Parts: sequence; structure tokens; C-alpha cells
Amino acid sequence: LQSEYILGSGDILLINFIGLQIYSKQYPIDPDGYLNLPEIDKFYAKDKTLDELTKELNFKYQDFIINPNLKISVKAYRPVNVYIAGEVNTPGLYQLSYNKNSMNSSNNSAKAFANKTPNLFDALKLVNGITNYADVTNIEIIRDNSIGQGGGKIKTKINLLDLILNGNQDLNIKLHDGDFIKVNKANKVIKDQI
Repeated sequence: LQSEYILGSGDILLINFIGLQIYSKQYPIDPDGYLNLPEIDKFYAKDKTLDELTKELNFKYQDFIINPNLKISVKAYRPVNVYIAGEVNTPGLYQLSYNKNSMNSSNNSAKAFANKTPNLFDALKLVNGITNYADVTNIEIIRDNSIGQGGGKIKTKINLLDLILNGNQDLNIKLHDGDFIKVNKANKVIKDQI
């Protein structure tokens, strides 16, 4: 499932105005999807990728800065809201966070989890696992696609059996805000599938 991160309300961006440090700082995307920026005030950032936003802002700032060169990164990610349906024990809308509780730990290894992206297994843990009739070879994930990659929705199917039996971590994909996860029903119980 190849897709770029799509910005949304609650993301905090670090915008570095190269050569103009007075404006370089953190800018949150407000609940309406806007950044409040110097000189241009409100700029709609929601539903754009970092590349799209960088190109648009570099173009917009040409009216105010000679040869603008903005570098933009995400300083803090918004929570990830996903809807999980099908053969799971407690289907519904769930929120996962990028920051793990281990951040409160005093050991240094906790810092490694500070920006851990929520993944498919994190979501399946939230719904208290799958039912006995879940088709672990056919889990669908539907997500919004960036405008730069064609827009609309993209979909993939995950075969968790390969992850369970062979440890293929590539299948434990990172989740994005707005993902829809559907665990389909199988004709036989999980024990027989394995």
C-alpha cells in the first residue's frame, strides 16, 4: 500500500525558512485545516502531502521573499483514527497514537518509540483480536490517496498468515488517519486455515 502521508488538522509542522530564521518555527494545522503563516496569514494545508505543501508555499512566498526556500517536516503527528469492521471481537472507530506510553519510562530505549507509527497489529490489539472465522489471508485496507498520486481511494489485501507463520513484517503495514480495515469471513476456522 504505497501512499504518502496526507496532512490534516492536528499535525504540527516545522517550517524552516532558509535564510530567514525569524519565521522558522513550528506551525500547527488548525481544526479547519489551515496554517497561520507570516505574511500570507491563513493557508489551507489539509489533504496535501509534504511535497505538495512545500511546492505551493515556495510559490506563494515568491510575492514576499526573493527565491524562497522552505523546508517542511512533521514535528508531531495527529492521532490516527481507523474504522475496523468484519470478523473482529469489537468492531468500531478507534484512535491510535504515534507516541507510546513507554515515553514516560526513564530508560533510554523509550526514546526509540517516541514516533512509532501505529500499524495493523496495533489496530487488531485494540479490537481485542479477531474471531475464529476471520480470514487471515484476506484483510482489506482502504485509504485516502493523495491528489498528487491520483486522489480517490486505494485498497490492498493483506495475508496475515505469512506474517504469523513466516514473520514477514512487511505485511504489518503502517496505518494512516482515516484508514478502513475490514477482516473478511472465512469458510473455515483459523486453526484449519493455519
